[in-house]
Amino acid sequence: MKKIIIFFLIISTYKVSTNLYYFFRIRHLSQMHLEWLSDRAPNFPTYKAEIISLFKKAGVKNISIPITQSVGFGRAATFEADVFTNFPSAHSDISGGAVRMFYEAEGIFRQRIFETFSPVFWINSVVFAPKKLLEYLGFDENKSLFKACNVLLTFIWWVFGITIMFFLPKLKEIIIELSGKL
Repeated sequence: MKKIIIFFLIISTYKVSTNLYYFFRIRHLSQMHLEWLSDRAPNFPTYKAEIISLFKKAGVKNISIPITQSVGFGRAATFEADVFTNFPSAHSDISGGAVRMFYEAEGIFRQRIFETFSPVFWINSVVFAPKKLLEYLGFDENKSLFKACNVLLTFIWWVFGITIMFFLPKLKEIIIELSGKL
């Protein structure tokens, strides 16, 4: 039981510390973005890769902004510009989308910090461990492969859990008996 508590504390500490770092880092980069928009942080574009990486870690989806620009002679060009590709941009629509994405990432990291202290989160993590594992490995939830693997792994997980719950004393005896024969 002591090992389980230590394992839980290590995982909790890791979860809180990484999300605290991401939270404060995205908050700092958000401030730098606002300064860059007001021409006070000229080297801000050098942080593009880090910012996009943090957005992806937060699960913030890239958004496309519909843009219409006059090209002269009474004509207009319309297109969709995605924020990741055009980041950073001083265009008001794109920068507004980027600000929204910064706020969203900040909120997600804050939520992850607080959920560490929620018993419901930990119960769901244990109950739905196979799904969490597949998500962590980067499988797309909407694909049929994800669904098939999730059903198979969940079945194995539940059979394993029920087996351990009902047959733990007998399993201990078998393991002790087998280790004695070695």
